[in-house]
Amino acid sequence: MLVTRTMALPEFTIVKEIKIGDILTSLSIFISALAFLRAWKKDREMRTKELADRIRNAAATTLAKLERWQELSLWLFQSTQPLFVETSEMLPKEFDVIAARDFLWKKLSEARTEVSSKIIDEQIEIAYVELYGYHPEVYEFFTQTIETLKENQDEAYDKFIQNTQRAVMSYQSRRAGYQTAMMGNDLRTVAYESQDSLKAQTDQTLKPIHEFLVSIIAESDRGVLKRKRLPNRGSAQQTV
Repeated sequence: MLVTRTMALPEFTIVKEIKIGDILTSLSIFISALAFLRAWKKDREMRTKELADRIRNAAATTLAKLERWQELSLWLFQSTQPLFVETSEMLPKEFDVIAARDFLWKKLSEARTEVSSKIIDEQIEIAYVELYGYHPEVYEFFTQTIETLKENQDEAYDKFIQNTQRAVMSYQSRRAGYQTAMMGNDLRTVAYESQDSLKAQTDQTLKPIHEFLVSIIAESDRGVLKRKRLPNRGSAQQTV
C-alpha cells in the first residue's frame, strides 16, 4: 500500500501592530522639526528686521544731517540781528555810511565763517557714509544735493550783502531826522527776506532726496532690503 505524505507549509501572518512608543517617537520628531522651522523663521525675521532697522537709521541720520545743514544756513540771518543794532548805533557818531557798511560786511563775513565751521564740525557733508554700504549710489545723489545747497547759500548770501549795502548807503543823504531804529528795521527786513528766499530754494533742493530717505524709513522690512538703486535725481519715488 502506497502512503502519500503531504508536507504542510508554514503559515505567514502579517501582524498589524503599532506600538505607542513608536507613535510618540514619530510625534516627537515632528514636533521638533516644527520647532526648528519656527525658530529658524523667527531668527531670519529678526535678522531681516535688524538689517532693515540699520538701513532706516542710516537714512534717518542722513536726512537729519541735511536738515541740520539747512538750519545752520538759515541761522546766519538770525545770528546777525545784533549786528544791525551795532551798525545803526555807530552811524550817528560821524554819520559815515561807508564805515558802517564796511563794519557790517566784516561781521557778516565772520558770521558766515562760523556757520561753515559748524557744518564742518558736525560732519554734515559725510552724513551719507552709513547708508553708502547699502546704497553706493547715495554718494552721487548726496554730494550733488550738497553742491546745490552750497550754490543756494552762495546766491542768497551775495544778494544779502548787496541788499544790506543798499540799505545802509540809502542813509547817506538822510542824516536829518535819523533814528537808529530806522536802519535797524531796514536791515532786519533784508534779513527776513533773504532767509525766506533761501529756505524756499533749499526746500526745493532737498525735496528729491528728502522724499527718497523718508520712503526708506517708512518702508517695510522686506521692502527696504529689496531696494537696489536710488532714484534718478529729481525723481525720488522711482526705484530700479
